[in-house]
Amino acid sequence: MLIALLSHSIGLIETTKNLNILFLQCFLLISVLVGIHPFVINRVIHFIKKEKNQDRENIYLQQYPGIILLGEIVFLLLRSSGFILALMAFVSITLQQIPMIVSAFSFAWLLGLVIPGAPGGLVVFEATIIGLLETSSLPIEVVLTTIAIFRIISILAEVIGAGLGYFGLNR
Repeated sequence: MLIALLSHSIGLIETTKNLNILFLQCFLLISVLVGIHPFVINRVIHFIKKEKNQDRENIYLQQYPGIILLGEIVFLLLRSSGFILALMAFVSITLQQIPMIVSAFSFAWLLGLVIPGAPGGLVVFEATIIGLLETSSLPIEVVLTTIAIFRIISILAEVIGAGLGYFGLNR
């Protein structure tokens, strides 16, 4: 939810002309950030345990997950910069297009992550990013090629990382 709200606030929806949408985005972002505060989360967990009459060990959030949120934002910015670099191999893009591409990538990555049934978000990510970028000034052929190249680069990076981890531990 937070990723979707952040991707929209970055640039998927144009907010410079409509202050109502900007207010709604800010309200939803603040609501989610307050909603993951330990005070709120702990009360929700306590309420659910009370409703289900479960006497398991108490699991509570001790501090605000700021480092985790920052890590997720950095992760998405790095992956989207990889997508932008792959896109720039085929076509030049302007600075005004970067927020739209980052937000479309973030939203497509989120949908590929949370939709069940698709291993690794396969096809969901691709269909979402094609749908979001088809209205932009980017040619659809370039978008399709970039998606294929980016998927190959991502898979190779994960295989290399797993291989380095495996061979590094088995010395």
